[in-house]
Order: sequence, then structure tokens, then C-alpha cells
Amino acid sequence: MIFLNRFGFILFSLIAITDITFLALEHNTYRYFTKPFLLPVLLITILSRSADQHHPVSKKLLFIAMAAGTAGDVFLLGTEKHPQYFMYGLGAFLVMQLMYSIYFFRMQSIKKEFVIFQGFVALLLVGYSLTLVGSLFKYLGDLKIPVIIYALVISLMFFAATNIFHSKRANKLAINFIIPGAAMLVLSDSILAVNKFYLKDDLFNISVMVTYILGQLFLAIGFTKHLKSSRSSGKHRSHKSRTEGMELE
Repeated sequence: MIFLNRFGFILFSLIAITDITFLALEHNTYRYFTKPFLLPVLLITILSRSADQHHPVSKKLLFIAMAAGTAGDVFLLGTEKHPQYFMYGLGAFLVMQLMYSIYFFRMQSIKKEFVIFQGFVALLLVGYSLTLVGSLFKYLGDLKIPVIIYALVISLMFFAATNIFHSKRANKLAINFIIPGAAMLVLSDSILAVNKFYLKDDLFNISVMVTYILGQLFLAIGFTKHLKSSRSSGKHRSHKSRTEGMELE
């Protein structure tokens, strides 16, 4: 825990580079020793850097999200020999996106005063999802409904991320880490869908993995900063309350 507290993101980067190297060299068997460790390293790093009793719900959401994401990573590794694993992986990543969405809405709930902006973002996301799924629809086969559901859920995740832009406390965090991270995950899944159902070119798998890794890293840094800043502000409020109490006495 102490090691990951200080060097967790560096370790993640080294594992990620190794995994992408194995992918580029088509040593997929070796990736069972790299890819399944990506999200666990990020999770432990986040928790070790915010190690206290605060925000138990947020930490549980991250645990579920990254455990599901790890399961999805493992399932996708096995799709070459077991094509049905893609469906399992899709379900696991759907859970991850839902947990991220809940986390983001807990950071900033929907406000009526921002309805025009939110409506505009929602319209763009719906248009993007319809265009992507529509262009691939005839190639989806039996996965039409699962892919449509997943497209809606990941759109919800990105919508929830952009909504944090309205937070007074987390505005910069959203701009610098949360929104870029969420955008990278949307881009990664979009490339994955186009490549799997239409292009079928192994070279694009590298793009899928690079954008996925960057997205998870950006989000992990954002989660860490959010939990630490929330903890600090909580301590400040507690100290302020005690000080006011002493003044009253």
C-alpha cells in the first residue's frame, strides 16, 4: 500500500506499456500477466492515497466499477478462443460505466438552471450514438440490443461527467481529468465497436487499448484528487465548527 501510494501511477504506466507491447507483438498469452492488473493497481493507488474513513459509498462504487472492469478485461482477452466471452465482457463494462455514472452524479447532481446546456450535451450524445450504432446496425447480428443498451449507458456516463463542469468545487477537476477521461473511454469503445463489427483490423486494437488506458488513468487521477480534496474540505469544515464552538464558549 505504501509503495502504491507513492508509485502507483508509475507502476500502472509500466504495466500499460508492457501490455501494449505484448499486443503489438501479438503475444496475447502474455497479456494475462499484464491487462488484468491495470485496474486493480489504479484502485489500490486511489484508496491508498485517500486512506481514511471518509466517503465509504464513493469508494465502494469505485471498487465495484474497477472489479467489473477487470472482469471485462479478462473476458475480452478470451474472445479469440471463446467468442461468447465478448457478451460477458460487454456486461461487465456496462456495470463499470453505471458505477462511474453514479459516482459522477454524486459529485454534481442535475440542476434546473443548467437544463439548456444539459439538453444540448444530451442531444449531441444521442446523435453520436445513433450515428455509430446505425452505421454498424446490419453488422451487429444477435448483439444489436446489447450494443444499443451499452451505447446508452456509456452516453449516460459521459453526460454525467460533463455535468460536473457546473460544480463550483470540482469544475477544474472535471475539465482537466474527469471529462477527458470519460471522452477517452467513449472513444475507445467506439473504435472497438467499429473494428470488431466492420473493419476487423488488428492494428486498431492498439488504438483501443491506448485510449482505454489513458481514459482510466485520467479518471483515476480525478477520483484521487476528488477524494483527497473532499477529505481536506471536510476537515476544514470540522475545524471551523470546533473553532466557532470555542468562540461561543
